[in-house]
Amino acid sequence: MKNEAFKNRFKELLDCGGSNFVTMHHNEEILNFQKRITSAQYHFCINTTYDMFEFTTRDERFRTPLTEVKDFVIKALWGELGNVPVSEDDEIEVKFLHFDEFCDRTDIWHWFEWYFNITLGDYFKQ
Repeated sequence: MKNEAFKNRFKELLDCGGSNFVTMHHNEEILNFQKRITSAQYHFCINTTYDMFEFTTRDERFRTPLTEVKDFVIKALWGELGNVPVSEDDEIEVKFLHFDEFCDRTDIWHWFEWYFNITLGDYFKQ
């Protein structure tokens, strides 16, 4: 039940618009990012080494093992990437996570595969 509440709240935050995700810190195992919605900021942290995903707001904190919500998180972030405008040259036109404007979209796809240890083609066939 805890994970359902987590998923529902995370989806609400994604669905309510606001600016794209902006990375605060990134290395091979930790990705910290935030999303601003109106005047509030929401902070997210994925840690693959410690199998942890959490997000915090001013009033709440959700923390759960990444393995329990991994599919949900991948699909949510993939959905957010789908909202990022892309040029005719396949470059993103705004910053997304730790990827700068004008980054090639395929570089982001490769990052998804590396970071979450998946193959996108196989993953989305399921």
